[in-house]
Amino acid sequence: MSNTNIPLRYHYTGSTDDGFAEYATGDVVTFPCPIDTIASVTGTAGINVPHGTAPTSPVNGDVWTTTAGLFARINGVTVGPYVSTASSLFSTQNVVTGSRALGTVYHNTTGKTMFINVASYNNTTNEGFFIVSDSSSSPSTIVSITTDPIANSAITLSCIVLPNNYYEAYWNAGVGTLYAWTEWY
Repeated sequence: MSNTNIPLRYHYTGSTDDGFAEYATGDVVTFPCPIDTIASVTGTAGINVPHGTAPTSPVNGDVWTTTAGLFARINGVTVGPYVSTASSLFSTQNVVTGSRALGTVYHNTTGKTMFINVASYNNTTNEGFFIVSDSSSSPSTIVSITTDPIANSAITLSCIVLPNNYYEAYWNAGVGTLYAWTEWY
């Protein structure tokens, strides 16, 4: 059932400013007072914002939902999707050891923040093991570093790689052997 006109009644507590009007579906309504809704109960929610598509040009204050979650436009920036603290930060785990090599630059094209874990060893001591990552196709920002105090010992480094950033794991002397490489996003 759809109405073309929606009756709306409001009362601003502490004021004699009562109002009643009918609005056509799609009209923008500005309330002269705060909006209180009914409390959510098992049968209904106080406010419902059905899933749709994101606005092409959102403006500050816009709120919408898609199947990806709840979004809002705040201070010129789209924020979201908002997620529950119980949600997993990463939903995909990939063991990519067979498709990765030390000293090779990779590009995070997942569209998501990625967490990487790289395990390696080398046959000399006091060599530096690095992960670099930034927006350059030749990343140089060191995000994780350690040295190998004992020859042939396994060393593990981890870091966050931002969406669309590049990343590389390497030994400063180029003598390391890759043991394991896992990526979560």
